[in-house]
Amino acid sequence: RDLHLSIRRQRQMCIETATAVFGAVPPEQTSSVPYTVTTLSTTVADTYNVRIVATGNGITRSAPVALTIEPPLASPDFSLQLLTSTLTVAASGTYTVDMSLPRNASVTDNIELSISGLPSGVTASFAPASVSGTTARLTLVSTNAAAIAQKSVIITGVASGLTRTATLLLTVLPPPNFALSATPSLVILHGVVTPAVPVTTRLSIARTGMVGDIILDAVGLPQGVSVVFSPGTVRDTTSTLSFSSNGTAAPATYSVTIRGSSAGLLR
Repeated sequence: RDLHLSIRRQRQMCIETATAVFGAVPPEQTSSVPYTVTTLSTTVADTYNVRIVATGNGITRSAPVALTIEPPLASPDFSLQLLTSTLTVAASGTYTVDMSLPRNASVTDNIELSISGLPSGVTASFAPASVSGTTARLTLVSTNAAAIAQKSVIITGVASGLTRTATLLLTVLPPPNFALSATPSLVILHGVVTPAVPVTTRLSIARTGMVGDIILDAVGLPQGVSVVFSPGTVRDTTSTLSFSSNGTAAPATYSVTIRGSSAGLLR
């Protein structure tokens, strides 16, 4: 005869009774029957003690089952956050931006990262570009030919059918540089004057994208002529040059080169 299965609940819950019908079971033979439990949106997440009841041939048997109802999964969601929203870079440099990508348990796919809006001469890479965790790092590399600009760069993350973006305000500065100019550019020294009276000229330094000290010196001075820089190591944009003669220099016009050096640059 047919054997009938049903579920009886021992505490109040929304559960659909499951039944199954199958042929007579020969002695010492077992059969398995799948059953489906359907819950409603109002079902309370908890563990319930239920019994599986089998009836057949006038005999009833039952078995206890602990049925756990878990809370419904939240809709997939994640966010893309930059630990800094602005970045200033100089030409020929490497810079990094750390990223946080928190997600809920419903996002099981890797988050695929991409970037758009970079100025020319700047390249980007992600580590990793396909994120299985919650962090990543963006590396930007600028060349000497990087376009001087300020641009809004868009970082995009895609996972589980969702798209999230973050904006990085990127400013590209020109390569560090400086230039020297002297006013006046002609200095006239007369013979021996007692006491010696130095003749001064003002040196101006035009800086572009650099803040380091500039060390000054002079080459091409004739014998008997000296120069003192004030200061000799310049942290701002000016220095005063004082030329003096001890009277032994041959009368002539000389070209003297004032040099400045800083961060591998010589001007």
